[in-house]
Amino acid sequence: MNQLPEKIEFSYTNWRAGFMRATLIGASIFGLLAVIAAVLGQPFSIYIVVYIGAYLALLILTILPVSYSIKAGTLLALTFGLGISGLLETGIWGDSRVFMLCAITLASLLFSWKTGWAFTGLSMLSYVISGWLILSKTMTISSSSVTPGDIGIWTSGSAGVFLFAVLIVNGIRLTQIEFEKAQERAQITLNLLRDERNTLEQRINERTSELQTRSQELAQRSDDLTRQSQDLEKANAYNTHRAAQFEAIAEISRSIADVKKISDLLPTIARVVSEKLGYYHTGIFLVDDARQYAVLTASNSAGGQRMLNRGHRLEIGKTGVVGRVADNGQ
Repeated sequence: MNQLPEKIEFSYTNWRAGFMRATLIGASIFGLLAVIAAVLGQPFSIYIVVYIGAYLALLILTILPVSYSIKAGTLLALTFGLGISGLLETGIWGDSRVFMLCAITLASLLFSWKTGWAFTGLSMLSYVISGWLILSKTMTISSSSVTPGDIGIWTSGSAGVFLFAVLIVNGIRLTQIEFEKAQERAQITLNLLRDERNTLEQRINERTSELQTRSQELAQRSDDLTRQSQDLEKANAYNTHRAAQFEAIAEISRSIADVKKISDLLPTIARVVSEKLGYYHTGIFLVDDARQYAVLTASNSAGGQRMLNRGHRLEIGKTGVVGRVADNGQ
């Protein structure tokens, strides 16, 4: 079964790293064009040095393998610094508003919407301080072709930046919050799926264990039945043998009962026992009056007949099985 991940990682962090990498590459390409245009389009000034220095810092930041926080912080500082430089160069009229809004947007995307609000506050503070210094003639705009404006122009320009900043930061805030909620819902769904998978695996394991136990019980039952069957076969064979013996004994009894002469009784018994019980040789011994010898009295085989003619006898208690049986009666 496929393994579910422990956490859903979209990873907003990965997205930020990719976005910053793409931003640095794009800024390096288009920044070169902007620096060239600035150098060729106006006489040499301190701001040309600032722009070239900012671009070189951006290029180094793009190339060097430094941590995310250093890259993001440096990029924000460069963007915000260019906004401040624009304020000092052209006041409310120049491209400082673009750089300020870019810094606010990057702060919200690369860090969080709270950082975006912080940069919004810094931007408004920069406009207030710069406007106060310029309008009070404490500080002069370096570009001679731009007028300082008045408090109304500075107020409307700052308000426009603030309005766009609020829209940007609030939009990013709502997007990030909804994303976090979606990620939480996805994590809850993942946890439910993991619980369902664990429950299913537990049921499968329990069922497998039950089947293994049942299989072992059936195997044991089969072995028991096999042993019982073998025992029954042995008992059946024994009973069959005993039945055959009883039948043979009954036939022997009938045959003996049919004997008319007492002299034929023992030979008849020897012959019938041999025939019915399947013995090759059957001999009948009688103990003599002195209880000293067991004398062969009847036999069915030719060898037994020769032993009869010789008067074959065995000493009781000393010679062979017959002698011992005759002695102890067992």
